[in-house]
Amino acid sequence: LNAAQLAGHSYGELVALYAGGALSFDDLIRISEARGRTMIESAEDGLGTMAAVAGNEAAVKAVLDSIDDAYIANLNSPTQTVISGTDEGVAAAIEALQQAGLKARKIPVACAFHSPLMAPAQDAFRAELEKVEWRSLHTPVVSNATAEPYPDTPEDCPRILSEHLTQAVRFADQVRKMHAGGVRTFVEVGPGNVLTGLVARTLEGQPHL
Repeated sequence: LNAAQLAGHSYGELVALYAGGALSFDDLIRISEARGRTMIESAEDGLGTMAAVAGNEAAVKAVLDSIDDAYIANLNSPTQTVISGTDEGVAAAIEALQQAGLKARKIPVACAFHSPLMAPAQDAFRAELEKVEWRSLHTPVVSNATAEPYPDTPEDCPRILSEHLTQAVRFADQVRKMHAGGVRTFVEVGPGNVLTGLVARTLEGQPHL
């Protein structure tokens, strides 16, 4: 299978970069461990939590603007947004979202991924990333944070991936970007079919497989 483009979801971006040729398998395993460890070890004010919301970015943002310590973490599809933050912030956000008519439920996670709560881990994770021999990609990888292809400068990977810890995953925008670039067949590589469902909802009514 020769992919035209690659993309991951959250941690999956590391795997996409490996598949695209940016790093070795041994380095992938090492920085995978480092990513999880540095986030847990660096959580200064509690690990926090996350919640899934049946709503789009605009609807969720309108509610979160009045809530402290709750942030948009994943823009998965036009009908699914994930929020992240402190336990108290996410609890308050769930209540406010439900009052606004949006279904919201807490999801079981280790910590508040893709939120400012992960900022203390960035330096430690970047130090681990700097040990990797980064290579030029042989297959383009579309970034979670920007929904644009990674630059042709391997030395930028440590900065981009350490910043990735606090940035929202714009998965729906990634899918749209790939579709606009001519991709019509999407192959999910993983333990289930969650991303396949997100692609289907994002590209509903448009030609794709």
